[in-house]
Amino acid sequence: MTSCPYETLPAHAWWRKSVADTAPHAVAPFSEKPFRIGPEDWVATAGSCFAQEIGRRLPGLGLRYLVTEPGPERLSAEE
Repeated sequence: MTSCPYETLPAHAWWRKSVADTAPHAVAPFSEKPFRIGPEDWVATAGSCFAQEIGRRLPGLGLRYLVTEPGPERLSAEE
């Protein structure tokens, strides 16, 4: 049994192990896909205008977009 649920994560999941303590030419920005997002999953975005743009495009990709804070009632869906 581990004392921390993060102990078994691979090196690429840690900034220090994968980037900070690695020579610049040795940083590998890609890893195996740990999961897939499918049409049965809900996807949420947070924060920036970039996140909002991603959210607008998710339904067109067949993904469900989770909105927990809808805009004011006076605004249309487009706004």
